[in-house]
Amino acid sequence: MATLKEIAKRANVSIGTVDRVIHKRGNVSKLKENKIRKIIAELDYKPNLFAQQLQKNKKFTFGVLMPETDVKLGYWPMAMRGINKAISELWKQNIRVTYFHYDANSKESFQKISRIAIQNSIDGLLIAPGLYLDVIRDFVLHLEDNIPYVFFDSPVHGTKSLCDILQDAYNSGWLSAKLMHLLLPNPSEIAIITVQQKGNHLQNRAYGFIQYFQDKPDYKLHTFFPKVIESPMHDIDHLLDKIFQSRYKIDGIFTTNALAYKIVEYISENRPEKKYSLIGYDLTEKNKQYLKEGLIDFIINQKPEIQGYKGIYSLYRHIVLKEPVQSTVLMSLDIVTKENIAYYQEI
Repeated sequence: MATLKEIAKRANVSIGTVDRVIHKRGNVSKLKENKIRKIIAELDYKPNLFAQQLQKNKKFTFGVLMPETDVKLGYWPMAMRGINKAISELWKQNIRVTYFHYDANSKESFQKISRIAIQNSIDGLLIAPGLYLDVIRDFVLHLEDNIPYVFFDSPVHGTKSLCDILQDAYNSGWLSAKLMHLLLPNPSEIAIITVQQKGNHLQNRAYGFIQYFQDKPDYKLHTFFPKVIESPMHDIDHLLDKIFQSRYKIDGIFTTNALAYKIVEYISENRPEKKYSLIGYDLTEKNKQYLKEGLIDFIINQKPEIQGYKGIYSLYRHIVLKEPVQSTVLMSLDIVTKENIAYYQEI
């Protein structure tokens, strides 16, 4: 690899003169500049931006704008583990992170916390959009051009994000329906638990699930919407009361987020006499426990740890190393079962 020293030697100038030409600082004659630039091209010299930043000892702070971490639900703490792992690896490169947590059920909370985030001295943003995409879209469209941002967990269409890190929501819903089809006899009735916000990735999963069964009329689908999707302890029991006290004869349940464990606990307490087929998302601690016990049939894992980890590295490569990054990073559609969970690893 070519070095400044080699270029200077060939051009018969000092290393400082070569550095001035590369960084366009002037005070170099046109004749010498042309000669140096010709040698740079011949040697295919690429400046070591990483080394330059280290020499400057500049610190970079990435803001993480994401929902409050509900330990019981368990999803967002997993994403934070991936983010923190990336930061621990990049600590010596002077990369730091500041978290800005908002209430995922409140537009006003996002607006307030996002204002606080941009008032801080941040070099880039990693954003988990949550449910209210119109508010988030308005926020990023008014961001300064010098603050690049990455979305993880779900995209926000119509924005200029540096990178979107996510799972294909529609196809994951379709896959879940295919698995449910394998579990249930014909005819059967299935409850779908999702959100009402249009365009949200959770709703797109439900849509994929429903589309799979469009040509299977013997399978009856019923969709239910919890009021508080990110804090289900307050609402899910009431919703399950509604599902099981209805006229429907439910055989299987598909939840589009990490609520599967809560459904297991409700059934164990209130409907223990029947086995229900159950499919959900994410390897939270309780979901893993009930999957191992055979009380959850399948978990589709969207790898929140890896999403958070890759989000930080996307900002790092773009902001610090000045390298191009992928505009979309898709997580694989991993089916985790009782039989394979012992061999399943994330980061």
